[in-house]
Parts: sequence; structure tokens; C-alpha cells
Amino acid sequence: MGLQERKYIVMEAIVFPYINLLWTGCLVMILEILMAIRQRFSKLHLQKELAYHTKENTKEMKK
Repeated sequence: MGLQERKYIVMEAIVFPYINLLWTGCLVMILEILMAIRQRFSKLHLQKELAYHTKENTKEMKK
């Protein structure tokens, strides 16, 4: 066949000057997601605790 196998590859390097801004945005988004998860679990825990104490107070008032 007329094709020769080359022993090298050609790569093109592209300079992206705003890559640090892109990575900073990714890190900020990850931090915001973690903060939202923490807030969600905190609210859930407070709701369960409030429900428990409300049941306790209701039982005491009926006595």
C-alpha cells in the first residue's frame, strides 16, 4: 500500500489564558455544593429535634 506508518505524532498546544479563572469557578461551585449539602442536613437535623421535643412537651402537657 502507499501509506507509511509514522513513528511520531503531531500535537498542538493551545494557550488558554483564562484557565485559572475556569478552575477558580469550578472550585467555587464545589464549595457551594458542599455548603448546600451541609445546610440541608443541618435543617433536617433541627426539624427532627424539634419534632422530638414537641412530642415530649405534648406528652407532659397531657399528664
